[in-house]
Amino acid sequence: MSVDSFECEVMDWNLFYVLSKQVAKKVNSSGYKPDLIIGLARGGWILARVLCDLMDVKDLVSLKVEHWGVTATPDGKAKLKYPFNIDLTGKRVLVVDDITDTGESMRIAVDYIQSLKPSKIKTATLRHITSSKFVPDYFAEEIAWRWVIFPWNFTEDMSNIIPKILKSVGSDADVAQIKCKLKQLYTIDITEETIEEILRELKRRGLIYDDVKITDLKKLVKDKLETCFPTVPKEKIENASEKIAYLARQLSSMPLCESAAIGVGFSIRAVAKEIANDNGLETGKVYDIIMSIVESMKN
Repeated sequence: MSVDSFECEVMDWNLFYVLSKQVAKKVNSSGYKPDLIIGLARGGWILARVLCDLMDVKDLVSLKVEHWGVTATPDGKAKLKYPFNIDLTGKRVLVVDDITDTGESMRIAVDYIQSLKPSKIKTATLRHITSSKFVPDYFAEEIAWRWVIFPWNFTEDMSNIIPKILKSVGSDADVAQIKCKLKQLYTIDITEETIEEILRELKRRGLIYDDVKITDLKKLVKDKLETCFPTVPKEKIENASEKIAYLARQLSSMPLCESAAIGVGFSIRAVAKEIANDNGLETGKVYDIIMSIVESMKN
């Protein structure tokens, strides 16, 4: 199975703080003195707090903007998730994010904050991507596109990237193989001990599983699908069994937040559609049968 590949940079806390001080110095040198800093959640939270410390700003609030879903994959259009209603009349505001990638998060945030009547708005980020449509007023560095793995997002990003490798080379890949692929496909060079920590976390999150157990689960799903859908080609049943086994295990092995559970539901519906297509079956009925199989397998 092929796997996507893109350049990454793992940023450590020391570099983060060096860049933070550069941003603060640029803001201070410009003479701009914000009354309030607004950190864009989630990426801008930590920089916003550090800038409060370095610039002696007492008021800090957060604005949740969503754009990026899975690592390096935009999740549709940027949108405000939790807008606030704060009187900013006459206030000098500094809006802070970690990086301007597409620039959409910063753009939508500034547009919204402008509606709250501040006297002035300036923007700041650690990094500015040269291809971004939005250029912040202050930033420490300008870089060509690469996916920056910030220290506060390391586990989340690695939990998205390593399963891609396991799907490509096989779930039985050892730590040395994973380390090699991380460097080859994503320019990520981390220790084998760190990879082992991520693998343990992936198991805790229900994102990877014991091979023997998942094989048994797949066989059980396959037997039930063949019984329920005897006219569906075996190859299609085989493919669906593997997908459903993993989804069933994900649902049963850990508590899922509402959005994650909905995502699994959509994935199961997609499998139902694959089975129904070209076999004269109704997707809704296939989905109900698959869900009954999944429910029967919960721990």
